[in-house]
Parts: sequence; structure tokens; C-alpha cells
Amino acid sequence: MEYEKVTLTYSLPKNDVEYFMTAHATAVFKMKNNGVADENLMVSFPADDKAFAGGILYEEKDITNFKVNGKLLSEGDKTTVPAIIGGKEQAIAAYRWQQSFPAQKETEVRIEYDTKSGKYLQMYYITYVLGTGRDWQDSIKEGEVNFILPEEVAPYSIVAKGPSIDGGAYPFKTFGKTITVSFTNYEPLSDAV
Repeated sequence: MEYEKVTLTYSLPKNDVEYFMTAHATAVFKMKNNGVADENLMVSFPADDKAFAGGILYEEKDITNFKVNGKLLSEGDKTTVPAIIGGKEQAIAAYRWQQSFPAQKETEVRIEYDTKSGKYLQMYYITYVLGTGRDWQDSIKEGEVNFILPEEVAPYSIVAKGPSIDGGAYPFKTFGKTITVSFTNYEPLSDAV
């Protein structure tokens, strides 16, 4: 994959009954077919926003309003695909569509969807899954994940837990309401940022 840029824009709950923030996600992927022939492949993307710890599911949220290149996909576009989670193969729900990859050319795929944050006690937690990139040849050459929060954020108010980009500290920056994680030549070994 040549490039991946994701922006998750969060909104606070609309009333006291709801306790999840809602999020609108936009993702742009640029992939290059290095082969000599055009390829037309069936591509899939997880249909659930699942959060795992040690391979155990601790929260599942539906992804809604899923669009690929501006086209809204329906429940009829969902299927079950195998995925490796916590070292074990499991079946997950996924949206599927045909995608053309012309030989020796870069193809841009734009995805949009809505989801929710998780909440534990008085803390919200947010994840973005990068592990799906394991199925593409080579690393993600350049990438960025932006979390745009409803209020300004300070670096000391962020608790980064779980797998990180490089196996060490999280390489994030904050500016106003935005947390940005950037990476180059990233080979996804973990499931989330």
C-alpha cells in the first residue's frame, strides 16, 4: 500500500441517555498494482468496529452508512470472511465489493462510515484498526490517522494503551482538538492504534 490517511471525527452524546461519542470516519487508501496485468479483485472491509484485548472481544459496535468511493453499500453487500485475531482465525462480518487495479498504476479507494466510541467509567476510548493492512503485499509506505475530538485535547490527558505502531511508545502529536499518529514503512503486526 502506497498511502493510508484516516480521519475519525467525534461528536459528544446528544443527551444524558446516550453515553457513546459518535464518529464519522473517512479513509483514503492508495494502492499500486506492480504487476503487468490489470487485476479485478473482491475486496473486503470489516463491518463491525470490534475492540480486542489479548484476542478476547470486549466490545462490538456496528459500522453504519458504509460507503466506497461515494457508493452506499447495503446489508446485502455483507459477508463473513476469515480474520486472524489474537493469533486465532475467526469469522468476521465484512462489506465486500469489486475493485479494479490497473497494471503499473496507483488506485485510490475512499471509504466512509459511522461508528461509536467506547466508554469505560468516565473515560472514552477510541481505536482504529490497521491490522487489515496485513493482507496487502509489502508495508504501508506512508500513513496518518487523525482523531478529531469534540473538545481541545492536551497530550497529558491521553492514555495510550494496547499495541502501538512501533512496539514502543505511541508516536502521536496533538494540536487543538486533533490527535495525529503518523507512520512510514509500517508493516501491520497489531490490530489497532
